[in-house]
Amino acid sequence: MNFSFFTSSDIQPNAGTALTGMDTPYSNFLQASSRVLILNGAATTNLALPVAVLAGAEAVEPEINGDGDWEWNYSVSGPNQQFSVRITAEQQASEQVSWNAYVSNSTLNLDSKLFFSGFSSSDNSFGGWTFYQLFGLNSGAALSELNWNIENISEATLELEILSNRLNRFGNVITLEKINSVKKTTYTDADESIITEIQWDTDTREGTLTTPDYNGGEQACWDSNFLNTEC
Repeated sequence: MNFSFFTSSDIQPNAGTALTGMDTPYSNFLQASSRVLILNGAATTNLALPVAVLAGAEAVEPEINGDGDWEWNYSVSGPNQQFSVRITAEQQASEQVSWNAYVSNSTLNLDSKLFFSGFSSSDNSFGGWTFYQLFGLNSGAALSELNWNIENISEATLELEILSNRLNRFGNVITLEKINSVKKTTYTDADESIITEIQWDTDTREGTLTTPDYNGGEQACWDSNFLNTEC
């Protein structure tokens, strides 16, 4: 999930503005940015390791295994650890592909431990993967689910549902939609029943924030200079 529009801008939230609610000419953008930073942290917590594991597959040519499925075998480096990875892809009659990824590490007592499973269309334009916990008392429990739908190069939707209580975010959902240069993220806080929507245009730099706990729940907007403006 790419929120670089907010992290790379010249205007950044700080404890004296967005986090305390202090009114500034940039407060609408700062309020949106502070929320995006939290969403980015939640997405990184759930997706950093899967992204690192999948990145290693790009440098490996798959082979056909004994079951007639495609199989990738390679190693990736983690924090002070080396993991062996095996990914299998089985073509289904429905023009979908079922995926399973397993990791091994003798030091951590992992022997072909299921890391994620799911499906995708044959052209990868849509699909969904569930990621599982590798260690601890809840080993094997589902951590999160990622679903995607790519209409074309200009339109796509990505949804992350958190299935564990890490960071007290069980049941929360982050959705990121893209239509040309316009992106929108919707965050559903399951515990508080709060829905936050943030929309921005990567070309014009204009955007909006709508959330119950800011601006009386009314839409708040910023212009191409990140300044507050009428919606």
